[in-house]
Amino acid sequence: MPCTILLLFCFISTGHSQSQKPLTFCFENWKPYSFIDTNHQPSGLTIQLIELAAKRLDIPVSFELLPWKRCLFKVENGQADAVVDASKREAFLQGPTALTFYTNTIWVHTHDTLRDLPSLSILAGRRAGYVDGYSYDPRYLTIAGIKVDYSPDEATALRKLDAARVDYAIADYVSTKHLLKKRSLNIRDLRPFPSVSPLYLSFHKSRATEQRLFDATFKDMQEDGTVDAAYQTYIGETLTNLIRAF
Repeated sequence: MPCTILLLFCFISTGHSQSQKPLTFCFENWKPYSFIDTNHQPSGLTIQLIELAAKRLDIPVSFELLPWKRCLFKVENGQADAVVDASKREAFLQGPTALTFYTNTIWVHTHDTLRDLPSLSILAGRRAGYVDGYSYDPRYLTIAGIKVDYSPDEATALRKLDAARVDYAIADYVSTKHLLKKRSLNIRDLRPFPSVSPLYLSFHKSRATEQRLFDATFKDMQEDGTVDAAYQTYIGETLTNLIRAF
């Protein structure tokens, strides 16, 4: 997930009086979940769902774009109220409802003979496309005989796979599906996913009431189809169908 040093503070009105201070949610640039659109506004799948939840709750919110480690620091130290799409951490309040899941998905070329992924051992001896600076589970680094080619980001690794410069690449499923809607690549994913990590809107510990309200609203949005509709718009697949593949 690439980071950026761009800062943006955007007020989103939800009908509350202007005297109520908005909650500040911090995020990093990670398409299609959270990014700055062409109008210089916070946008993305997760941002949209948070905005909808805030509107239902009639709670004003604002968003701040920062590098990932700085986001975590600001929330942990009470300088922001919550961080968007974070894995569970003892320092924060989160869950149990996750709107986003990070998958270490294995992608191969369309013409590859592999059709599924019963174990990582079937990748032995292949050229692997990984991202420089990412922290990988040791399982991915100890596959027998692999030759690792490092790229600056997932999109570059996937373009190398399309050009047959590597034999497989590891990249998040949802972000790759979003990329494929914009650019045609001769790649496909292998199932099942080797690992899946739920991500949460993670609050500072002083915001227990707000955390419970947002989590309950996210659950309602899952049940009434709002979350599935957003996923369908961004990647052409519902979260319900995606979870079945986990």
